[in-house]
Amino acid sequence: FTVFNTLQSAWKGNVEIQLWDYQPDPSKIEVKTGDGKALEFQVLDAKPIGYWGHEYRRMLVHMEVPAFGYETIAVSKRENVQEPIVIPDWERTDPPVEYILENEYLRAEFDPYSLALVSLYDKERKKELVGAGGARLRFLEEDTTRYMTSWITGRIKNIHELRSVICRPESYAAEKLRSFIVYEAKFGVQSSVKMTVTLHKGSRFLEFSALVDFREFGSHETCVPQLEFCLPLPAKTKEYRYDIANGIQARGVLPHPVPAINWAYTDADGAKVQ
Repeated sequence: FTVFNTLQSAWKGNVEIQLWDYQPDPSKIEVKTGDGKALEFQVLDAKPIGYWGHEYRRMLVHMEVPAFGYETIAVSKRENVQEPIVIPDWERTDPPVEYILENEYLRAEFDPYSLALVSLYDKERKKELVGAGGARLRFLEEDTTRYMTSWITGRIKNIHELRSVICRPESYAAEKLRSFIVYEAKFGVQSSVKMTVTLHKGSRFLEFSALVDFREFGSHETCVPQLEFCLPLPAKTKEYRYDIANGIQARGVLPHPVPAINWAYTDADGAKVQ
């Protein structure tokens, strides 16, 4: 730094300077004149002041400047002072993204990209309840060549996974009383879905709730569009039970959809799924 004196007499006092982008510890610096004379100084700011991506500290230096003259001062680290290595306190690597809902009975894990439920582990029975591929929503195109009625479902000719799946940071919480994850996705030409999956403390059920904006149109020339929730099982089963009007209906494994009012149930290799 260079300090000028425009007076006709010598000047002595405190000069305020700004020390920009200086990394060493201020307690380990010294201030000297051009000929090596040590000067008294005081650091005014305990923490640096930020300014447009830079930072500075203000300092007072007590010095004398000759009449119509100038004095040069230098700020440097004192000799024989060991400066500690400063390690940035911001993250240098990104941790893996995990979406897990867990209570004392169940542990649910979701794929971080597709948000499919890839694992639902029953802690009591020590059984995995979800098979390969994971439980997820799928967009289907139903074949129209059979001229469907309310009682006939045509062959599924195309299966599409959800796209543009997003889960915002505030839409996931793994807490003690209620854990949840909310994700949004698009399907078809112009439709979307907002899925909420919830697991409560003490609950043996993982709850799914879907808010669907379905804007697909079918025709005999194209298809009947459908949105399906797919739940693959980890093991083969011989029988499913469904709630129907006035009772429960047991059915074997069938290659086509069948109706139920609220639920379907199976016990595949001891892994009970409803």
